Amino acid sequence: MGILNGTEDWIEWIHEGSAPAVTQELKDSYGKTPDVKHCAQCKNLNGCRFLSRKMPELPLHPNCHCETEKADTPIPGITAFAECPIEKIKNWAFVDLAKKGFFESNGYGIMDAEEMQMRYEKQAAVKYADGDYDLGVLNNFGQRITIRIELPRRVGDNTKPLNFKTGWMVFPYGKIVLTTPATNLSSK
Repeated sequence: MGILNGTEDWIEWIHEGSAPAVTQELKDSYGKTPDVKHCAQCKNLNGCRFLSRKMPELPLHPNCHCETEKADTPIPGITAFAECPIEKIKNWAFVDLAKKGFFESNGYGIMDAEEMQMRYEKQAAVKYADGDYDLGVLNNFGQRITIRIELPRRVGDNTKPLNFKTGWMVFPYGKIVLTTPATNLSSK
């Protein structure tokens, strides 16, 4: 968990007429169910928070009636949460042979999944709160962001940490959830 940085303007995306998609099930239902009054992208951004310089562009589409506003309370009082489902690490990082080989060659095995989960959550919350993220794909299921994660190497002479990109979905009120445990993997 991290406290959102107050040195820059954070905004909250507002889409009147729909409830904020605070669960994955609600995000999925907005993305899959056509609605003639409101587009899924707009509905899935409702309540999400972004740095003003790192947010989707308004309007999203013709006749878009989304707005942004600064959060109701001072930004330093808002907490950012990162959630990393353990299955994402166990089933993703240690099943695919290329990814498994990368992590295992650097000293990590499936028995380290909980430690990795803790490191991902802690780093991602702080980096999101500091605005250290890049916007990714925005589609009917929501806005993705990319955050770099570091893990210490456990084998070999190289003391430089492992540094790779991870993918996260933005949820309302300062919450992000891991979608992709690692991309651009190399042992350099």
